[in-house]
Amino acid sequence: MSCGDAWAGLADGVLVCLWGVVPLSLVSRIGSPWLLASDDLERHQMAFLRRCRGMVDQMQAPYRLLTNHVDARNRLSIRWLRWLGFEIAPAAPWGTDGLPFHRFERRAP
Repeated sequence: MSCGDAWAGLADGVLVCLWGVVPLSLVSRIGSPWLLASDDLERHQMAFLRRCRGMVDQMQAPYRLLTNHVDARNRLSIRWLRWLGFEIAPAAPWGTDGLPFHRFERRAP
């Protein structure tokens, strides 16, 4: 198992997002996906959406489960995660500030 994989998304030669997955342990086959995006991603959202399902499938390949947390206030990300096939758990306090976050997960078929 690797220490993770990461990719960069460019649009017109400009970096608009970074994403990847890291293993939560060396033996669990559970990965934690992540995404960082600039405001420029919004201008290229259709190209992003056309490619992201295939990328999530690629990220999932070595893992039986992908899981992480998303801020409960980030409704757009929650909707996108559902569209990608992630299950969204009810919000619960998480992190050092105890803010409401949803755990999300996607199991391999």
